[in-house]
Amino acid sequence: MRYGGFTPADWAYLLSGDYHIFGGFANVAAVAAQNSEAQLQNPTGSGKQAFLRELWVSLATAGDVVLTSFATQLGTDDGAGVALHFGGGAAKSHVRHTTNAGIQGTQFGRFSLPAGQAVNVLKDWDVALDPNSGLLVAAVTVNVAMIASFVWSENN
Repeated sequence: MRYGGFTPADWAYLLSGDYHIFGGFANVAAVAAQNSEAQLQNPTGSGKQAFLRELWVSLATAGDVVLTSFATQLGTDDGAGVALHFGGGAAKSHVRHTTNAGIQGTQFGRFSLPAGQAVNVLKDWDVALDPNSGLLVAAVTVNVAMIASFVWSENN
């Protein structure tokens, strides 16, 4: 996973139009003593590179979320998302979620969110997911419901 700026080759790909755009979300219920986690995961062998364009997150109560690099697939598969270029093929990357006692992955970003308001925590960030990589968003406070909506593109 790369973040903080695309390479010239990445920009060339994005400007070429040779990609498809997808959207998907995870609705994570509050569980006592567990952190809510949602993930966009690009599986091994996908043959695709995913570019995460937006990540909208909402918490039931005001609090912080962290972004982590975490390649292992989370337990519940919310699917490959919906093709936003209607009539297009299926995504290789999947939205997934779980609850866990402790936040998984290597943290690289932290954001404070108001209660019940969706915030695009990736505004002006560039995140590329190679095969066998994933971006995870987690509620820092336990027992908090979270909704995470991902918008991403994949090369053809």
